[in-house]
Amino acid sequence: MQLAGRASKIHVFIVEGKEDWGYGVGSNPVMQLAAYYAKVLEDNWDTSFVTDTLLPAVGVEVFGHGLRVHALFHTNKICCEPLTEWLHFADLRDGQPDYMVYLVRTIQALGVLVNSVCMELAAAHQPLQLRAARNKQLTDGIPHMLRNNSHDIKQLAKRKHVYHVIPESGKSWVAKVVAAPYPWQLHEELSALGLAPKLVTPVEGYPGRLQVIKMEYLDPADGWVRLERFTGDWHALHEVAMEALKSL
Repeated sequence: MQLAGRASKIHVFIVEGKEDWGYGVGSNPVMQLAAYYAKVLEDNWDTSFVTDTLLPAVGVEVFGHGLRVHALFHTNKICCEPLTEWLHFADLRDGQPDYMVYLVRTIQALGVLVNSVCMELAAAHQPLQLRAARNKQLTDGIPHMLRNNSHDIKQLAKRKHVYHVIPESGKSWVAKVVAAPYPWQLHEELSALGLAPKLVTPVEGYPGRLQVIKMEYLDPADGWVRLERFTGDWHALHEVAMEALKSL
């Protein structure tokens, strides 16, 4: 998509890939998507595409005969969030009609999504378009599965997807976003021994094998302290932990 005037060139559909898993010396396609998107962002930094929108784009990561769809956008940083699971074209077998239907519908939805992004950017390109106020949680880089305008959400540690969620009423909790299988059963066992915060809800799964773990918030005002900031008797702490683990 290319619009004359205030923008140089806007790419709303970006594809990066490798021939197969472990093949070649190129970088991860997700990093390539983000790097190419960063160039588009830099070229249009002072245009309405950045000031009036989050400069949305659709990215497709390809590995051999598989692909995954991502949403690319700009907050205070470049975000690349998976929208689908891995889709493998090699799984088109007669015994999996449901998967084939899912795959075709996903590809159809991809076309609709790209068209919708084009329409939004075209609207932002109009000379009289008013600047829309950005959603604060989106600007702060809060993952889409946690955003809720009725909640106050704060990141607890830089470069870590751990957030303190404070609702309008009721107790607050901590939400952790992970991309690897989470040992929630072990977490529950440790929690029963007082060695880990209690889980608030069951682990929630999202596209891209992302998981959200919600657990109780241990307020420092109540005497709780993070392990890396503990300055007490380490020997005594080790003995307490070992005694608790023996009961597992």
